[in-house]
Amino acid sequence: MIAKPKDMAVPTDAELLQAVDPGAVPAPAAVAPTYTVAASPASADDDSEENNESDADKVPSHSEEGECGPQEKRLRKVSQELAGNLKQQADLEKIVDHFGDQSVSDQEIDATARLVANETDSSAMANILARMWKEMRMFEYPTYAAWAKKEMLRLRHEEHGVEANLTKAQSDKHNCIEGKRKPREAESSEEESALSKELPKMAAGVAGAEDSKWNVWEMSVKQQKRVLLGSFVYLIGGVLCAFLYRHASARYPIHFLPELRTEKYPNFKDFSFHIFGCLEAPKLCILGCCCPCLVWADTLDRKGFLSFWRAFAAFFGLLLLHVYTLGLSSLFLVILGVVFRQKLRANYQIKKGTAGTIVLDVLAWCLCQPCAIIQEAREESIIHNDQISP
Repeated sequence: MIAKPKDMAVPTDAELLQAVDPGAVPAPAAVAPTYTVAASPASADDDSEENNESDADKVPSHSEEGECGPQEKRLRKVSQELAGNLKQQADLEKIVDHFGDQSVSDQEIDATARLVANETDSSAMANILARMWKEMRMFEYPTYAAWAKKEMLRLRHEEHGVEANLTKAQSDKHNCIEGKRKPREAESSEEESALSKELPKMAAGVAGAEDSKWNVWEMSVKQQKRVLLGSFVYLIGGVLCAFLYRHASARYPIHFLPELRTEKYPNFKDFSFHIFGCLEAPKLCILGCCCPCLVWADTLDRKGFLSFWRAFAAFFGLLLLHVYTLGLSSLFLVILGVVFRQKLRANYQIKKGTAGTIVLDVLAWCLCQPCAIIQEAREESIIHNDQISP
């Protein structure tokens, strides 16, 4: 341990470095904890290829002496390349997780600061260095994490290409051993061209599966199975709710029908109730917001346009197909709703068939579908005189 100079209140940087590491060469600045950055892709690949080639040369294989020696050597090289790729991914994940844990990093910095304080007898200097190291980590870590994320994506894309090469190398070795493989230059060029075409598709598929959240056709097989299972559960739950609703509405109709409003007169230019007046009918508002397809199907059934189960199947089916049709089924649902809203206008003797009413109905079903469904159901509570024409 180096003693503190008597004629100096604070040790110099060179003395501080010598106190922390007695074998180090004095430098003009204090040494702070730094992040370990993985080697660049080009240098890492070059080093791995050189190591693989040197290892392959050092470890002779008995099969190399025969006619399948090149296939054996290529298989070993591709296997080592895949192992190196996986190791790089694992090491990179470990480094990011380690530096992302602020508590662990703070503990390491505090431990280093205590060592500096013990060696220099200057707790003030140790605290200054600790704060400086923590600020350096705070500003450097986001940049390193962003780079690591891009590097992980690149390594994953390369992994799929190496796996394809490994499969081909295994097949070549097997065919060579069995004596069934007769290489031809034309076939080899076709296979290489087909592989070069498939690799970008595989990489794009992997990127799409990682980035896609709504397009089921660009998801991975595991995600597609999960979406399909969720759709099946949603279908069973929807049918069960429709069955319970139908049974309850037949047994207790007063709780599901709109309350009769004798004091309100019909409006032949538009619906009698405002589209945002849902809260005036609390029961119907809750049903329309939670189960709009049930309320809509019930309204069409009472008016004789469609039976309850046909209307429910059309609404619920289009809603269920949203994720499988990239949202096109939702567009058809809006068209279906507007068509029957125009028919309800005719039934209620409200102005219909004009460009203005169609635009308003489209906006209502696009922007506030539950409110439009509740408004259509509430219009039944108004007494309409069939003798009066608009």
